[in-house]
Amino acid sequence: MTSTATRRVCVLGCDRATLELLSEWLSGSDIQVDEGAAPSCARAALVIVDVPYPRQGLGAVLDDLAAQAGSAPVLAVSATFHESVELRGEAARSLGVAGVLPKPLQREALLAAVKALVLPAARVS
Repeated sequence: MTSTATRRVCVLGCDRATLELLSEWLSGSDIQVDEGAAPSCARAALVIVDVPYPRQGLGAVLDDLAAQAGSAPVLAVSATFHESVELRGEAARSLGVAGVLPKPLQREALLAAVKALVLPAARVS
């Protein structure tokens, strides 16, 4: 796949407004955003999961993703993450995901996270 190819990001558990915002922000970066369930994320380059209560973990959601989505990294987003949370810090490690971002999402932080996690060769601007 070349750097100009469209890549898929699968979004789980996000509300319609967040999904539309993700689509708008990432569409200019040759990234297609799809809403789905774990089985539909099988060929995604990245899976973004909205986690309302991260302290309760992701349990069954991550088990389903591991079984269905293969090796796609998972980016957890949550309104309960503090704004200073590190993308690949302790919160990500404790949840067993590739990265975490606080909501409300900031465009620059989202694009940097996508680039850092899975799309370093893609045109992410």
